[in-house]
This record gives sequence, structure tokens and C-alpha cells, in this order.
Amino acid sequence: METITNLAENRHMTEIEPFGHDSKTPVYGNMRTFFQYIRDHPWFSRRWIIQETVLPPSVIVYIQDTAVDLHVFQTAKDNLEQHIQTACCMSFGMHDHHLQEDISVFLRKMVWINNFKTNIIARGVPVDVFFACWFFAGHQTSIAADLVYSLLGLVPPNRSISPDYSRPLSHLFAEVAATHFNEGHHLTFLTSTGMSHKPKHSERFPSWSIDWTAFDFHMGLKARLFKSTLDKRQRHRSPVVEADRWLHMQAFALDEIEEVSTLYSYPLAREDGFFYAQDAYASLRDFGEHLRTHDCLDHSYPHISKLDKKTGLLKSLGTETWNEAWCRTMTIDCCQETTATRRFNSVDSAFFTEFMILGHQAWGTSDTIQLSQGRQVPTAAYANDLLRMIMILHKKTKTFFYTRKGYIGLASEGIKSGDRVYLVPECTMPMVMRDAPPELMEGYKGEKRTALQIVGCCYLHGAMDGEMDIPEDGLEDVVIV
Repeated sequence: METITNLAENRHMTEIEPFGHDSKTPVYGNMRTFFQYIRDHPWFSRRWIIQETVLPPSVIVYIQDTAVDLHVFQTAKDNLEQHIQTACCMSFGMHDHHLQEDISVFLRKMVWINNFKTNIIARGVPVDVFFACWFFAGHQTSIAADLVYSLLGLVPPNRSISPDYSRPLSHLFAEVAATHFNEGHHLTFLTSTGMSHKPKHSERFPSWSIDWTAFDFHMGLKARLFKSTLDKRQRHRSPVVEADRWLHMQAFALDEIEEVSTLYSYPLAREDGFFYAQDAYASLRDFGEHLRTHDCLDHSYPHISKLDKKTGLLKSLGTETWNEAWCRTMTIDCCQETTATRRFNSVDSAFFTEFMILGHQAWGTSDTIQLSQGRQVPTAAYANDLLRMIMILHKKTKTFFYTRKGYIGLASEGIKSGDRVYLVPECTMPMVMRDAPPELMEGYKGEKRTALQIVGCCYLHGAMDGEMDIPEDGLEDVVIV
């Protein structure tokens, strides 16, 4: 644990063994083995440890025979991220990048619960069961119902939700979501719902509720990086759930999916879990060749304009090349860095195109690249960050699609031609929906509305940050089943 203590004391990584040393030395191998072991320890995935960490006034962590206050890990994480961002002590070997990543992942896991304690509970931020389930979605239990019940001690008492292990999961999860929406919370979390996220259980889950046993936490984090797909000033009715079965809300039908395709020639991740960069590069270049031979890198992406409400004139938001559109769509416009996920930028797009798709030039182990913030990073490490996002998306079985209006996007498997893309107030990603089967509307006695099922959220290039303008009366009343 000396490495963690040194980081907490704000020492530079180049001053800490084995950074900057030969990767073949025993101390380097032992260090990586230790942090990989502790990083992947089952303790971090157990949901019942959350109350033990959040509720006490102080927490001491024991690793082997060493006792360390939890705040030391928080300080070490903050210092490490600062050093990575400023690159003030970066050695340019890929082995150092891998070790740094192992330590960073371990520290982020270590302080995740502490963030909930210091940034939410201590500040008096109101929390309900739904939000707690989302925040700790990466923690598991042996009994599915405890995904909810294990968190009840962290939130104010809820009369309607109390431990009952005879209750069907679909009813429990639907009530958690219904309570959240009916208490006036917005629809941000709708991006984590949909039939594509639900395994084939014997019991039926409403498409608007989250099946916490199959939650796509990575996509949930990506959704937080985007702005609302609709102007926040757009007037809309608050969502209401009726009888824990039907979600009444408003949405704007933007486009219809015309074709879907995976486009990859072979997987980026092998079945045994190992991932090789050369396989990823080869696959991406095959994909680039596919785009070139099908004339998909020429011309401009569909023109986007938005009504300026002050002048009453259409304001052009500019045009992009198809090349830019493909790069951003393949990565959901995000880059998975060592310490966090961020939005794509022009440097990312140019690098992605020039080196990773077109393959115009390779790079050496000592090469660096200057990012838009002005800092220098190892080129190989930077390429690894971009590839990691592709790997994560492909392992989650994402599917490309093309719309009737000429836009491209990426969504979960299960989408099909004829599905429609909707913009939903307060949602940060567009939602793919389809007409609901008539039998799911049996017993419904409300106003006649378009009945839909949510397939899942999607990335639609050109509609992620409120670019699409819709008329004041463009929202329609729909019921989600």
C-alpha cells in the first residue's frame, strides 16, 4: 500500500517504483499482479457492503495487515487524476500506462461508495430508491430482490416498498420506477430502459421500467455526457404512471429506422475475454475499407439548421463530412480515458480517421500526440483509449442503423427496420420505440393515445445536443407499456 500512500502525499509517479523502470523487473510484475488482483476482488461487486460504508461516520479499510482510512484512497485518486491530466510526470512507456490504469481503476472502485456518502448524503441531496439502485447498479446480490431491498436503509422510509421476497420481480422493479416518476422526477433515467436491456424472463417487465438484473451501466454513464435532446424550454406535461403498467408522457417522432447492420468483419473481443489491439486495428481498417468502397466517406452529412427564436430565422449549425459522422457514431461521440469518459473532440476525430480507420501511419512506443488541451500523451496510450470505447460498445452488441431522413446512429441489438426514433423531454439520448402489441393495452381505460414499447436509447448523429428544432405543438401524448 506504499504506492497509495505516496500518491496521497502527492508524489510524482516517476518518483514511485516501478514507474519509469523496465517492465521486465520483478517489482513491476508483482505490482501489476497485486493491483489487478485487488482491482477485480469480489468485495467491490457486493451490494450489502454499501450500508456498511455509507452509514458509519468514518471507515477504515484493511488490506492484508495494513489499515488505511478511506479518505486516503480518495486523496490518492484525486492526485493521480490530476497528474494524468497535466502529464507532469508521465513516462512514455506503454507498461507504465497499463500500471497507471490498473491503479486508477482500483482507486475509482474504492471511492465510488465514498462519493455517494460525501457528495449526496452529506449534502442533504434527496435520494429515492430508484436513484440509489441506479448509482449502485454495478454492485450485485445473490438474491435479485435484494438489488432493491439492500438499499432501503440509505433512503427515507417508503411505505409502498418493503421487503417481500414472494413478490414478482417485474412488480417490484416497476413500482420502484413508477414511484420515481410519480414523485415528479424527470425522465433522464429512461435512457436505461427498454426491451433490449431485459433478458427473456418468464415474467413480463414494462418497457419503461429498469430490469436491475440486466442494467447496462456503461450506457447509463455515457447518457450523462450529453445535453437534453430537446430544448429545456420546450413545454411538456410531467410523466405519470398508471396502475404500475402504463407510463403517460410526451414525445416527438423524429425519424424512422430504414436499415440496420453490424458492419464488423470479426469481433473486437475474443470469447475467452482477451482483447488484442492488432485485431481491433485490423477490424477498424476493414470497416474503413467498407466505407470507402461503398462511397460512405464522401459528400457532407445531412445539413442541420435550427430556428432562432429571437430572430425567427433558421440558423445553420454547420455541416460535417460523413467521415466525421462515422467516427463519432462508432464511439457514441465519447472517449474512454483512464480516469473518466469524455466527449469526442476534433483531435480525436482526426486521429481516429487518419491512423485507425485509414491506417496511413503507424506510431512508435516513444511517440506522443498533443491533445486539444495542450498536453502531450503517449500516442499508443491515446489510441488505446479510443479503442477501449469501441471494445466496450461492441461487447455490448451495439448495432448501426440508417434512417429515412439520411441520419446514422448506434443502438442496442433488437432494433429493426420500421422502429421509430423519438425525442423525449429531459432525456439526454433519443429513444427507439415501436408500436405496442394490442394485448398489452387490455384493461386500459385512459384517453386514446399512441401505444408504444421502448426498445432502448440510441446515439443519432446530429440529434444529441438539442440540434433538432421541433414546432411548439410537435410533442404528442403517448402511453408506454
